[in-house]
Amino acid sequence: NVIVPKETIKYLEIVSQAGGGFSEHIRYTVLKAEKQGAILSRIMPNWSTLGQTKRRVLAAVQASTILYGSEIWGETCKVRSHREKLLAVQ
Repeated sequence: NVIVPKETIKYLEIVSQAGGGFSEHIRYTVLKAEKQGAILSRIMPNWSTLGQTKRRVLAAVQASTILYGSEIWGETCKVRSHREKLLAVQ
C-alpha cells in the first residue's frame, strides 16, 4: 500500500494547505457562503414584504460562515485578492 500525501487537509471545516497557507480555505468558504445564500433565498421567497429582514438573515448566515475559524486563517486576509473574494460574497 502506498500513502499519497495531499496538498490540503480539511479539519473542522477549515482547509489548510501544505506549508500552512489558507488560500484554498478562502475559495472553499466563498463557495460555501454563496451556496448557503442561494438556498436561503429559495426557501424564503414569501418574505418579499420583509425585504430588509430577509437581507439581514442572509447577511448574518453568510457572515458567520465567512468568519468561522478566522482566528486561525485571519492572517490570510492581508492578501488583497483574498480580502476581495470574501467581501464580494457579502
